[in-house]
Amino acid sequence: MTLCRRDLDSTHYFFIVSESHPDLVLDVEGGSSKQGAKIILWPYHGGENQRFKLNEHGFIVAYHSGLVLDVEGGVNQGADIIQYGAHGGANQKWKLHRDGTIRLEGHNLVLDSKNGSFNHGNHIIAWPHHGGANQRFRIANLFV
Repeated sequence: MTLCRRDLDSTHYFFIVSESHPDLVLDVEGGSSKQGAKIILWPYHGGENQRFKLNEHGFIVAYHSGLVLDVEGGVNQGADIIQYGAHGGANQKWKLHRDGTIRLEGHNLVLDSKNGSFNHGNHIIAWPHHGGANQRFRIANLFV
């Protein structure tokens, strides 16, 4: 089931699913709850480390850790997406777009599967928007 924007209140957790590979979702590597853990593509299993929410501040929050998606080291092209404590920096504020991209607010960087790969465990990075399949995701509640 795909969720509408109106369904995304600050208490609703969801999965971020690859549009072109619907068996793959964003996942906090190894189920880690530590700051700096990488965000990867992994087969859907419904675990807490694959659930996220978009809060009123534009943070995408990991269910299992309470940490937010962060472009490692600031707003940098090619940098890994990690989970990190919320500090309000420009490298942590995200916006969902109708074209399936998840972009940093005020920037042209989007969540991107590194090197266009859909291999299990591939890192998610920040990369300039180009509209490729490796940059398009959908928000879903896969439990329903």
